[in-house]
Amino acid sequence: MKKYAYYWSLLLFVLACNAPPPADTTAQPEPSVAADTLVPYDAEEIKAETWRAWQAYREYAWGYDVLLPLSKQGYNWYEESLGISPFDAYSTLAVMGFDEAAAEVERYALSKDWDQDVFVQVFEVNIRILGGLLAMYDRTQNPAILAKVIDFGDRLLPAFDSPTGIPYHSVNLRSGETAGNRGEGKGQVVNVAQAATYLLEFGILSYYAQDPKYYRAAKKASRAIFDRKSDIGLPGDFIDEETGQWTTDWHYLQAGVDSYYKNHIKSN
Repeated sequence: MKKYAYYWSLLLFVLACNAPPPADTTAQPEPSVAADTLVPYDAEEIKAETWRAWQAYREYAWGYDVLLPLSKQGYNWYEESLGISPFDAYSTLAVMGFDEAAAEVERYALSKDWDQDVFVQVFEVNIRILGGLLAMYDRTQNPAILAKVIDFGDRLLPAFDSPTGIPYHSVNLRSGETAGNRGEGKGQVVNVAQAATYLLEFGILSYYAQDPKYYRAAKKASRAIFDRKSDIGLPGDFIDEETGQWTTDWHYLQAGVDSYYKNHIKSN
């Protein structure tokens, strides 16, 4: 029995000596890929991928707001197409030198009629359509494009006619009627990004249109949020456009708030 006990003790000793050391919880994890093995995309590769994506939209979803990549079908955000993808992509196509594609979007813009009986989300169409049209006019200096920009901006302005100056979630492009985030009357809340992300586009529109009304509306909305910041200088999350009351008392930097900061930095 003593002999077997000795062998068992020896085996346990050998296993203990070969066991891995305990994990060091204070050590930094090793990167999964060495930094010097990472190969960044060069400019031509990025241009090629952009062109591939644009051609896919052009083939399968031209005239629709977006392309559904798996089904290869077009999809509209609202009852009628607003051409969101072409206007959103315009500045990238132009900067990358895809002049023919950019010219096609310019012709498409001139064919659009904004007199549509549709409720649109003010925040989204501001950054995508109004911003895209402004970039288009900046590049072309085409007065007909500027007329389209002014027309669209005028159709968004009624959304800012709230007691606080904070825009309502949605506005009807034809009637100017405003609505909450489900098209069910006024008084529903918007997040900080939806409330005050307009200084850049509306400021540039005022500059080109030689009319301060757009910038004034955006500034009033931004002041309404800034003046309601907390004791430590932060806005909340969701706010009622009519009462100016925060409906939540937390803050973060992700979607719903991030555009508020980005837009103000760009506007300086």
